[in-house]
Amino acid sequence: AGVRWTCRPSRLPRRAMTQSGTRSRPWPGHKHPGSKATPAAYDNADEALQTTLREVALRQGDLALVQECLNELQAAAGRLEQSGWLIRPFGSVCNGFGRRGTDVDAACCHPSPAVDASEAKQQLLRLLTENVRFQVVEDVKAARIPIVRLKFAAILDVDLSFQNSEPFCNTQLLRTYATFYPRAKELGLLVKLWAKAAGVCGAPQGHLSAYAFTLMAVYYLQVNPRARLPCLPTRSFDGGLSIPAVFEQWVCNARCIELLEGFFRFYTEDFAWGEEVVSVRLGCRQSVRESAYGQLRGRFVKRLHIEDPFLHSRNLHCALRNENEPDLVQALRVALQALSSGRLPVGLTPSPPSAAGAASVRGAQAPWPQSAGAFTTCAAVQADPQPSRAKAAAGRGPAWNVQKEDSADSRSDHGSDSTTVDRSSASASSSTDSDSNGACDAAPPPVLATEPAPTQRQAAQATGAAAASSNVVAAKSKALAAAQQAPTAATTATG
Repeated sequence: AGVRWTCRPSRLPRRAMTQSGTRSRPWPGHKHPGSKATPAAYDNADEALQTTLREVALRQGDLALVQECLNELQAAAGRLEQSGWLIRPFGSVCNGFGRRGTDVDAACCHPSPAVDASEAKQQLLRLLTENVRFQVVEDVKAARIPIVRLKFAAILDVDLSFQNSEPFCNTQLLRTYATFYPRAKELGLLVKLWAKAAGVCGAPQGHLSAYAFTLMAVYYLQVNPRARLPCLPTRSFDGGLSIPAVFEQWVCNARCIELLEGFFRFYTEDFAWGEEVVSVRLGCRQSVRESAYGQLRGRFVKRLHIEDPFLHSRNLHCALRNENEPDLVQALRVALQALSSGRLPVGLTPSPPSAAGAASVRGAQAPWPQSAGAFTTCAAVQADPQPSRAKAAAGRGPAWNVQKEDSADSRSDHGSDSTTVDRSSASASSSTDSDSNGACDAAPPPVLATEPAPTQRQAAQATGAAAASSNVVAAKSKALAAAQQAPTAATTATG
């Protein structure tokens, strides 16, 4: 569209664009030459990132609300004229890379491809309007696949599509990576949080989707010579509810802060923008001119190329507008500069402890309520395996500062500098823990640090000062009364 921009090209020759030929770089924790951060700053930053991951992790109460929504949708689908319709979730809410406040993507599918999806959508819309817990926000009629946008319980956004089975394989693939390789899950979540806060994520706004950023994180771990994340064969994924067995184990000793800085450094300095393809399917660095990408649309355009692992002709840069691609390049550079100078990128700093003890949701319009009682997780929804309570480091907090940029994911309640808050209690108050029976208990409010009780000597000093003050006041009152009586006495003597 006439927009011209440049990006630093990769210094790698084309013949070296393979996993074995990638240049080896030390982890940032080993003091990268371009980094100005100290080892202590890296330790604090990694601790801060772990706190952020605990804040955004899905709780059982969140998944219970999703389960209630899916049950209501399935009950409505069971009342359609043609039986056999099933509601199945996909996307971030069940692929392991979801966070608190994410919307729910679900598909209403029928085993027979001959059914009329548009007619089923209209019937289901009439049934959902009778349910007081659902609100029909938008009926997208111009989409290739029928889509209805809903809101459940006034807080949970739901995108319901019909006869849409394409995302099931992608969801199954990413859920396998998140289940067997926790480091890949953590990096993917951090990258998505950063992209959302930096304003470079969102297909409706002409940016890359969150799914595309997740693939970029997985691809970086695959081709990094010090990480070498296994490349799972896509032929093993058929879109089923269960995940296949992984025969190749992977151990990554790098910390989150090291992987995160390596991600930004890779896509800023090493990645051959316009010549290389982000391909989780192949998991190696190859030129876009290779025969393996013969079906990829727009591969000869000098733009970012991200291949869909299952639809080989789909280039995920289709959602990225030409005028927004320079913003993505600049955002990657700004994030790398922040990490190199000892600051966390925007959107990744932990939230300050809240004096009210309310569990806020990062990036959500309103917090999800915590449902009491036992809940049952559906086959495609998995709870976060990590515990929600964190061990706070005594006397040491993260020394890294977030970039001063406004974003939807930034917290507005920063608290007062004069109030000292117990970080362990605040971490507990920002989440809701579940008991072994599945019941969710409300988190206790944070404990505020108070001043120590005065000693006896201090109390005596305070009492003496109060007595002296009262004597001074009494003396001033007597003097004022004497001054008022003096003119009267003088007048009497004259007469």
